[in-house]
Amino acid sequence: MPLSRRQQAVLPFLLRGDSLPTVAENAGVSLRTLKTYLSDPEFGEALNALIRSRIETALHDGAGSLAELSGESIDAMAAVLKDQNVPATEKAKIAFQIWDRFANVAELLRVVGDAKN
Repeated sequence: MPLSRRQQAVLPFLLRGDSLPTVAENAGVSLRTLKTYLSDPEFGEALNALIRSRIETALHDGAGSLAELSGESIDAMAAVLKDQNVPATEKAKIAFQIWDRFANVAELLRVVGDAKN
């Protein structure tokens, strides 16, 4: 069964990450009604589909510029790592930052993969 207009009106407010009372107030529903919506499997499926769609759009739209900026960032960090005038402690910090970025990308790819399944 398709979502009602009131249920559809709630979705954008949930995506903003507001608290449930704020979502209910902004969407014009009671907190109790909002909690009822959230317990409805069909509403949950619609919310998850919208989240997946937003993630895929963001990844698709930003992939080129993100890849370009990431490449530039990594090149800059690599140059610092090779610079003999940079203290070892700073090089270690940069190495950890690079490792952390790779871990974040790996986690994002896992989340997107899970969302597609």
